[in-house]
Amino acid sequence: MKDPSEILLAEDAYAKAAGLAGTLECLGYTVIRTAPSGTAILEKAATETPALVLTDIFMEKGETEGTEVARQLRTRQGIPTLFLTSGAGRRIAEKAGLARDVYDCLTRPVRPRQLENAIEAVLYKNRVRQETEAYEMRCRMISDRVREWEFWRMPDGRFSYVSPSSRRVTGCSSEELLRHPDRFMEIIRQEDRAAVSSCLEKKAPESADTACEFRIVLPTGESRWIRMTCRQVFGADGTWLGWRGNGRDITDLTNIRKEIDRLSGQDMLTRLISGETLLKTLTRRLSGGPPAVPDMAVILADLDNFSEINGRFGHSFGDEVLRETARRLSACIRASDMVARTVANEFAVVLEDIPASWYACAIADKIIRALSAPIFLNGRHCTVTVSIGISLYPADGPDVETLMRKADIAMSRAKKKGKNTYFFYESCGVCRFDT
Repeated sequence: MKDPSEILLAEDAYAKAAGLAGTLECLGYTVIRTAPSGTAILEKAATETPALVLTDIFMEKGETEGTEVARQLRTRQGIPTLFLTSGAGRRIAEKAGLARDVYDCLTRPVRPRQLENAIEAVLYKNRVRQETEAYEMRCRMISDRVREWEFWRMPDGRFSYVSPSSRRVTGCSSEELLRHPDRFMEIIRQEDRAAVSSCLEKKAPESADTACEFRIVLPTGESRWIRMTCRQVFGADGTWLGWRGNGRDITDLTNIRKEIDRLSGQDMLTRLISGETLLKTLTRRLSGGPPAVPDMAVILADLDNFSEINGRFGHSFGDEVLRETARRLSACIRASDMVARTVANEFAVVLEDIPASWYACAIADKIIRALSAPIFLNGRHCTVTVSIGISLYPADGPDVETLMRKADIAMSRAKKKGKNTYFFYESCGVCRFDT
């Protein structure tokens, strides 16, 4: 960190250097001395980081010009340079346009009070410059992260104002939207344009702000979700002046919402769909009723004596058994079928568009055989059995609640009959598998 009192003095003549150093020390500054060459000044400044460099604009022969040294000090380290030079040197500095790099240029000879005032002015202006640049940097960082733009839209559809950030959000510059207002609707997905048009229709003065969410297509072909909020603007005489609006990129938020919806519909342990999701999906499927909905079977499968596995091996092992059960169940059915974990150690399978009840028998048989294979985990193994109950649509009921209830009754029957078997609700044992 720079010490505000440290000044790097680059002066060749010994007498001049000694005199200046003495004057600066009397004024309360700490003096660091070096040769008046560009190389020496830059090297010394890099190691000492003074608050200011005091030197002549004329460097030693063959060295970097003083104006270039000042620019490098300013660019690399933010250190200002104060020149003590002749009238010719001042003209060189002014011609070089060093207003942002050199805050003063004193002509020799200089009085102590004049020197002190110039140094303090340079240090003050440099602090202001640094604070301003830091503020501008923060503003740019915020601007880069805020993905929204503002606009004023007139009743005839033209824009009277579009903020420059529109390019970052929509891919269209403010100039483009001002010149070609139709471009706004063109970048909106076809299926979302009606909602946007409705949002921008004239409404009663007392109406609340309007908002809608829609998708736009960037020049790269990427789709982004936008939330647009609009407020009507009226003149003092009640004349409708259009809309003042704000458009914000909510793509990341929309993706998070989708992920939350996905996770809320998923069993976190097994990654199967949840029982609630299965019920909702099945309810939608059955809404058409026969004959629009093909025959299907609902299978409830409950692992037998699962509490004993948890008690013997621990709940972590039991969780792994449930995950393995989910994998084996998924392997037993078609991609068009559904499997879900409903509660604890109970699973539900929905077989869609089955040719007859025998197909449900075959799948139940397949499930029992798949789950009865030993499970090896972390050097330990166990064997599980399963009790299965089956209900058929539409024979056993027209709705989800009825089908699930009857499948549960059939599953309880399988439990009572010795487990590791399956029963249909209608037959209660006519079609079953026994080990």
